[in-house]
Amino acid sequence: MPVIDNIPADQSSASLSQVPALPYFVEKLVSFADTGLAMAAADTMDLFVVPAGTLVLGAKLEMLTADGAATTADLGVTGGVVDALINGAAMNALGVTMSGSAATGGMGAIGGTYFAADTTISLLAITNGLSDGVMRLQLFGFDLSNRNADPA
Repeated sequence: MPVIDNIPADQSSASLSQVPALPYFVEKLVSFADTGLAMAAADTMDLFVVPAGTLVLGAKLEMLTADGAATTADLGVTGGVVDALINGAAMNALGVTMSGSAATGGMGAIGGTYFAADTTISLLAITNGLSDGVMRLQLFGFDLSNRNADPA
């Protein structure tokens, strides 16, 4: 089997930025029973601000206590694609919904979402409100903000 070694010298790994991409992980626990956190249908709740230069590879929504109302929720970009990360998570059942899963479709199929500017990620209650459930949300990816540094 031939060895392919025709990478120009200025594109070799030695000349690329030696600063590693830093892992990015945030988590938030939300109890809708807490004062001021209940949501009506079509309400949004701002959860995270993803800093510019971040590649979000996935999101996880875990219902630790099922909400009493039969409702679904989306996780996405405030003022943008509201279901960019998770689409239609069941909030009245215990369990985990991952971005890109067969149930939600979305960004997992395209390998993640890059945020060039600071971006607010929010939860949108779809069919009914949320009043007594408890959820854990997690985002994971890489901080690539330093990857465009001049390697010279």
